[in-house]
Amino acid sequence: MMASKVKLCLLCVGILLVVQIERAMATDYYFSDNCGQTITINAGGSAEIDSQSSYFYDSNQDCTVTIQTSFIRRLLVTFDYVETDGSCDTDFLEIYDGPNLILNKLATVCGYTASSSAYASSQNSLTLRFKTGDNFYSPLGRGFYITLTSFKTGVCGSGDFECDNGRCIDSSLQNDLYDNCGDSSDENYEDIVNNIIGWSIGIIVAVVVGCIAGVVLLAVCCGCLCYHLCCKNNAPRTTTTVVVPPGNQQQQQQHQLGVYPQQLGGPPPGYNQTPMAMQQHPGQYPPPKI
Repeated sequence: MMASKVKLCLLCVGILLVVQIERAMATDYYFSDNCGQTITINAGGSAEIDSQSSYFYDSNQDCTVTIQTSFIRRLLVTFDYVETDGSCDTDFLEIYDGPNLILNKLATVCGYTASSSAYASSQNSLTLRFKTGDNFYSPLGRGFYITLTSFKTGVCGSGDFECDNGRCIDSSLQNDLYDNCGDSSDENYEDIVNNIIGWSIGIIVAVVVGCIAGVVLLAVCCGCLCYHLCCKNNAPRTTTTVVVPPGNQQQQQQHQLGVYPQQLGGPPPGYNQTPMAMQQHPGQYPPPKI
């Protein structure tokens, strides 16, 4: 029973971590930063598009972006979530089949739903339009987060994964937590759960090891600091005693009496002394006659 709870807890933590990391790493484009531009998806590739870089979308915008892929392929739009504020007349996402807003409109998506619908183009391009109303004084929604996948129909190649609905996508898009087929057949949730459990255990072990290493390093640094601040200052001081050899005792006595022996080649003793007469009659020189 306890093992099941631990496994479930690890699974929940792992799912949250993996989804957040995957979301941060997988976002290829921000819709609001590409207004009026064309985004190209390589053959067999996919792209994650977030409506804006901030958490809530801005009001009073009317943004159109065209997505295209290789000529012989088509595009599939799947939704992670859709969250727009206000009515569907003012805040909505429109999907058009083709390179502009003139051709067939596939859908208008709005509201607060995590849409499970998928929309496929009949050619190699789609056009998306995101319009928001004047919601300056009311809270706005998160917008939308969508996946666009380049696919083909017919016979799948050796490097393709064949979806249950007959679409062919690149095999690298399997088990990436995104519905690239439109029917979720490319996501084997048992394998995903096992992978997430393995990732979560690895992440937890790495975090624990990192914490232990940090504590040990902090303890070592504190010990070194205490040693330099405390132990060195309290170390016993030593006194050095100089022993004068017997032959130098006379010189030591002379130094104490102020008598210094004449050095070889130096001036005679008393060279710098004041004359006796000047010492007896200070301030008078030559001395007065008696």
